[in-house]
Amino acid sequence: MEIHLQNLNIQLRRLMGKLRNRRIQVVLSVVLVILLSIPTLALDFYSVTVTIFDSGSGQELVIETKQDDISLILEENGFVIGQDDLVVFDGITKYREGRIEIQRAIEVDITADGNVTTVKMASGRVADALARAEITVGEDDLINIGLNEQITAETSIVINRVEVRIEESIQAIAFGTDKRENPLYKSGYTKTIVKGQEGQQRTLTQLTLLDGVVTETEIIESNVIKNPVTKVVEVGTGTKSTTSQLDQPSGFILGSNGEPLSYSKVFNGRATAYTAKPGVRTASGRPAGVGHVAVNPSLIPYGTRLYIATPSGSYVYGIAVAADTGGALRSGYALVDIYLPTIEDCYAFGVKNVNVYVLD
Repeated sequence: MEIHLQNLNIQLRRLMGKLRNRRIQVVLSVVLVILLSIPTLALDFYSVTVTIFDSGSGQELVIETKQDDISLILEENGFVIGQDDLVVFDGITKYREGRIEIQRAIEVDITADGNVTTVKMASGRVADALARAEITVGEDDLINIGLNEQITAETSIVINRVEVRIEESIQAIAFGTDKRENPLYKSGYTKTIVKGQEGQQRTLTQLTLLDGVVTETEIIESNVIKNPVTKVVEVGTGTKSTTSQLDQPSGFILGSNGEPLSYSKVFNGRATAYTAKPGVRTASGRPAGVGHVAVNPSLIPYGTRLYIATPSGSYVYGIAVAADTGGALRSGYALVDIYLPTIEDCYAFGVKNVNVYVLD
């Protein structure tokens, strides 16, 4: 267009040189001035200088354009915009200049809950990346970078889940054993008087877990909700002849099973125990004492020598003499009522099933 105007300018000047009319020359001069100003006005009105900067490649391109569509400007100059890329354009300045900046999307890896999630974004904060990935950060969770920090190509987000849990547990409390010696039982024999029972202890423990793994434990409460019961066991310390000190009859021998080798008969039944003050006489006239026992005289006559022991041999009263009687013996409630030195011994003996061997 400038070439055509220059030709027209030359032709008008030649025409003005040939014309003698001053007025016509002035008119042509005005027309010439107007025509010469047309290219400048058109350029000023339509053209702008645009700088295009691509952050991904670092490329910067300066162009003159009359295009007002940013997308077309980028397309015409070979710039392809991705789905997650960001195009920033602040408009044309008064100097008819503009700048288009292409912010290429970068990949941000987010490690959380055993997974790695990758989001693509051109700009924004760490919080924006988490929101795009739909990942939340709990109040106690740990994160390796501040939520308000701007993402860069080097940004890698790691979230460690922190969980605080309270667990209740019930532990058993072992019971103790109280062993009490009893000379009324032969050595090696034991008898449980009170059955032991375990107690219970309740404990509240605070667990701190990092990504599901316990890293810290703290007992915050512990109390006994049930006391244990001590087991009471009587332990025999005596021998088979400890209780009764009466002399054994001539030829008295015990077999390997604990029974006399020689006896005329044997009775099995309930045995009880009693004691008396010193000097008390029995129904047969004999003094009350260890070895003198009460019986039903119609079943076992007074003066009969006896051997008394439990069938298992766990308790042995030993050699005895039928010397006394009582209502329980005559009624059949008890087969024999043995004499023991103290009331405590009687309580310890209680009631037992015994064999009464008649030796005479």
